[in-house]
Amino acid sequence: MVQQSSAVAVEEQPQVALVTGSSGGIGAAAVDALQARGDIVVGADRVPLEGQLLGGFHELDVTDEAQTAALVHQLAAEYGRIDVLVH
Repeated sequence: MVQQSSAVAVEEQPQVALVTGSSGGIGAAAVDALQARGDIVVGADRVPLEGQLLGGFHELDVTDEAQTAALVHQLAAEYGRIDVLVH
């Protein structure tokens, strides 16, 4: 049985998280939860969500494989890793 908790575990060291669809309902909720943990959150979507504070935002069409791969490589080079992917 899976148990759910409303408590958010805080990591000792911030994780680098990439959230695709960060401007939509579920994506924005994921952004909020990851930020509450103290993670570095990078959002990616077709358009930014006004007022959403992120570690970075990139326009992205996930159906474009080359564009998606380029973003992953860019973030890996910038942060040295991507610990969490919410897609």
